[in-house]
Amino acid sequence: LYLEAKQIQEKVLGKEHPSYATSCMNLALLYTRMGNFQKAEPLYLEAKQIYEKVLGKKHPSYATSCMNLAALYNNMGNFQKAEPLYLEANDIMSFLSNESAKFMSEKERENYLKAEISYYFDIYHSFFLIRRKENTKLAGIVYNNALNRKGQLLKSTVAIRKAVLQSKDTALINTYNKMTDYGKMLSKQYALPIANRRKDMAQLEEKVNTLEKELTRKSQNFANISELDKVKWQNIQESLQEDETAIEFIHFRYRNDKEWTDSTLYYALVLRKDYEYPKAVFLFEEKELQEIFTRSGGGNDANSVSELYKSRGVKPTAASEKSTLDSLVWLPVEKYLSGVKTVYISPSGLLNKIAFDAIPYGDSLLLSDKYDMVYTSSTAQIIKKKTVNIEDVKSTVLFGGLKYDMAIEKMQENVRAGVFEPYTRSYTELPESKTRNSVHWDYLAGTLKEVQTIEKKLLSKKINNKTYTADKGSEEIFKSMEKNTPEILHIATHGFYFPEPEIKREEKFRLEGEKKLQFTNSDNPLLRSGLLLSGAQSAFSGKELPEGLEDGVLTASEISQMNLFNMKLAVLSACQTGLGKVKGSEGVYGLQRAFKMAGVDYIMVSLWSVPDAETQEFMAWFYSNWFKEKDIKIAFDKTQEFMKTKYAGKPFLWAAFVLIH
Repeated sequence: LYLEAKQIQEKVLGKEHPSYATSCMNLALLYTRMGNFQKAEPLYLEAKQIYEKVLGKKHPSYATSCMNLAALYNNMGNFQKAEPLYLEANDIMSFLSNESAKFMSEKERENYLKAEISYYFDIYHSFFLIRRKENTKLAGIVYNNALNRKGQLLKSTVAIRKAVLQSKDTALINTYNKMTDYGKMLSKQYALPIANRRKDMAQLEEKVNTLEKELTRKSQNFANISELDKVKWQNIQESLQEDETAIEFIHFRYRNDKEWTDSTLYYALVLRKDYEYPKAVFLFEEKELQEIFTRSGGGNDANSVSELYKSRGVKPTAASEKSTLDSLVWLPVEKYLSGVKTVYISPSGLLNKIAFDAIPYGDSLLLSDKYDMVYTSSTAQIIKKKTVNIEDVKSTVLFGGLKYDMAIEKMQENVRAGVFEPYTRSYTELPESKTRNSVHWDYLAGTLKEVQTIEKKLLSKKINNKTYTADKGSEEIFKSMEKNTPEILHIATHGFYFPEPEIKREEKFRLEGEKKLQFTNSDNPLLRSGLLLSGAQSAFSGKELPEGLEDGVLTASEISQMNLFNMKLAVLSACQTGLGKVKGSEGVYGLQRAFKMAGVDYIMVSLWSVPDAETQEFMAWFYSNWFKEKDIKIAFDKTQEFMKTKYAGKPFLWAAFVLIH
């Protein structure tokens, strides 16, 4: 049948038509699966030549022909012939993924990168990293891929938004404002039960999509999208000191020379000042780390955090003994760190859930005792080495001591409320119901003390500050910050991240007409993550709110639509603010992504449910150290060191917060 199709294509369209080349490719793929490599090779070569002549070397079909021919040579054990073809395909796919930023909306790009691009890079990395000992430069190719692909959507979205807002082009800014207005409208609607939403949701989504594409195309001249992929590992190496190391963590689905496996592999790409090429170090399979999380209880409460980060005493050496966090994540890279003081890390996949500072080191130390750990969204951030000096801060806004359980009438009247008993900064489910709709939020006394302590420090330095407590910290107030964005935002409250709902397809359709709480059941991870402001309990209790009144539940989706490009630091002093759904190379979809999309430079987030009293203590010390040391990273490190010493052996009380640039 393939032969017959090929003959028809040749007779009707000729040998220089892409459809004829596709027939050659299909027949070659069949021969490859049959193990008849001699018949497959000339067909692959013919298809490749046609694509090159008719479509050009930048076309995805040409890249696919290179990859298929490379896979054939890989099957045959001819790695010397396979390697240059994989490298060529890698370059083309990198080019195409970056070009998509010039005309696609974010949603279209997400679908495109997931469906058309990621698959190929998993194949390239599977080959390059197995071959890295024979050709050491291949680790550098993988490092460059990581720099290019990590947060690719986020980088281009932020670059376009920033360029538009700074352009002084009235028409362009009006288009941007129109797009964000529709986006805010959609975010508000998505937070409602499906039955209560507007009927024209599909039309609204299409309007946002169309406006975003228009904005993307019109902003190309000054958004420098094409510059986002220019950073290479050599640029980072030039910025490193002798006692510094950069580590890009990556993960990918592994394909051997014949077929896909069920393994997702994690590697550390280690770079130092004197390396000829980065070192690629195999760490573990994802299921091994997942097993540790499962065994420890998930790593969200005091007991499971203690179990996850417990010291083992003697280091295991056999692969079969890889059963603890340090032996899995850190021990493989340790031999490359002689003489190193500072380690810049860019996590990937499940590693985004790890507090590296609390990982045991040896018998009695922690990684943070041995190294200064610097978290980055990408090690490309090392080139800028940007910091925030407290002396440059002119304005701050604080939220804390908020009252969540308010009558709707009181929300409307904005009447100050009373004080209740302290709790941890996470939700509790009412015992009489097993549904996820019955989430109750308790007053946090420590958050009031926290912001009052910080406020005194700010006022003593004559920094312009506004503090919102009790019923005054409304969602309306938060969103009004767009008009006059402070340089520092500190919000001490409840935070939430609800895992992806496990609802069968049939059940999902059945529930569509019911009033399900969308914060817990949404497919969108930016709606399942957020912060609570004054009056938020009404929304979680299922109460109907008057038209035009914000519900007090500030989702990551809503934050992502805001303009906070003047903000240097957002401190999210709440539970699980660093968590979210991990999406491939894009990282964590949650609050940290939302604030980055809004334009914030630095974010301080938590990896588990933080205790109220110790968090208040941590933040008080952080601001004291910041005023003393001036530099934000030094202040954070000194605070962590103090808390770690005071609460030795209890990582739950001090290690949750990470500072991300």
